Amino acid sequence: MSKRIKCGRLFTGLEDTARKDQTVIVDDDGIIAYVGPTAAAPPPGARDKVIDHSGAFVMPGLIDAHTHLTFGGTQTLEDIDLYAPLEFRALRALIWGQRLLHAGFTGVIDPGCTGRTMIAVRDAINAGMFEGPRVCASGPFIGNYQGYTAFYPTWINNPTAVYAHVDSIDNGIEIVRSFAKDGVDFFKFALDGSAVDTKGGLAASMRLDETKALFGEAHRLGKRVIAHSKGQSGAETAAKAGADVIYHFSWQDDASLQAVIDNNVTICPSLVIIHNRYSFTQQTDGHGMGASTAGRLRDPRHPEWDGHGARSDLGRSEWKGAIAAAKRAYEAGVPIMVGSDSGFAVCPVGEWNALELVLLHKHVGMKTCDILKGATSLNAQFMPGGHKFGALEKGRYADILAVDGDPLSQIDVLLDKSKLTVYKAGERIKSRPPAINYRQEQDFSYRMWQEIYDQKFVKALAEASRLQAFAAE
Repeated sequence: MSKRIKCGRLFTGLEDTARKDQTVIVDDDGIIAYVGPTAAAPPPGARDKVIDHSGAFVMPGLIDAHTHLTFGGTQTLEDIDLYAPLEFRALRALIWGQRLLHAGFTGVIDPGCTGRTMIAVRDAINAGMFEGPRVCASGPFIGNYQGYTAFYPTWINNPTAVYAHVDSIDNGIEIVRSFAKDGVDFFKFALDGSAVDTKGGLAASMRLDETKALFGEAHRLGKRVIAHSKGQSGAETAAKAGADVIYHFSWQDDASLQAVIDNNVTICPSLVIIHNRYSFTQQTDGHGMGASTAGRLRDPRHPEWDGHGARSDLGRSEWKGAIAAAKRAYEAGVPIMVGSDSGFAVCPVGEWNALELVLLHKHVGMKTCDILKGATSLNAQFMPGGHKFGALEKGRYADILAVDGDPLSQIDVLLDKSKLTVYKAGERIKSRPPAINYRQEQDFSYRMWQEIYDQKFVKALAEASRLQAFAAE
């Protein structure tokens, strides 16, 4: 018994426009057997099931190229990888994966998890044990003390963290080999993060010779490489060393862009995390606190507010740089993958993933057809077996999104989950993931006090009538 899906408009993920009055026929194994005009479709069998989406826009299921399922909606760095046990993190990732699936994303590239959790999650979903999106999994970030995710002081050694520390080329090569042995689909390297170079930009975390050695070993083992590189130095180093994809690409010059072009590198701007951090953060949040005076928090959002003290990579400065860099790359013909960097409290998985498509159109100026192709067929090319999904054509899995609206003319319709009907391998996703108690899910660590209550601060609170006094017993 096959399924016959009648489509009002069909976007295959391979073309710039949508076709009218099309039919997709799906066989018992969830594979597309026919895509084409309804009038030319093979006659239905007696037991065939007809699914009517003749009033909908039908397209491939979306793929997010940058989402951290093990983070979910993390509120602190410690929640990511310090206190919660690995087993809990794996279960957490499954639930958040289901939330992503219900948001229209039938695939996800998870670039940086704690331990080997996403390898386990990927395998459990592939085995049919749990419902979830198709997962392309890495292990932890690979980097040194100058790379992103080296969150903690050097005296904290956490072997199950989101970060694997490289202290030499030989040690880095062994880390690459061990990850490959354990079954990663690709490697994520932290090519910058904290150090500032002599030009005032983010410094590359590794030298070019070191980076070439590690990337080369990854490629020798048949794996692809993603580099976290916001600054010019890191991006240029990553491109010259042979990165397949660069995430963020926030501040770039002519040399780094040319290195990307010359080495056929794809970029993934990941705008959602920058946008949401600046737009949503409240003055009582750690990323929003300016100063505390007389017990009152001062809102620091003047026109150049960066979102977190002096860190320009967390606010408006990065937003301006990321938009400008993405525009230049797009105009130069650099392929643009679509990924949101979801997994934090300000952009929880399944809530804002589709906002990346909107931001690329509204601020970068990308054509909606290029964005939809980026979020489907282009993203799929990075994933193992990606030639079997990511587009609607004969021989691929029927990962399908039916939209009550037209994303080609109004791309923000993809943010409205009530307008989406999701199919994975021809099966409609109906069950809903359970509600989450966010405090119990995230609060493995907690802060007992937000301030240091020395005599000066207590006096300021008292003068502002902000103290709570005990009644005399």
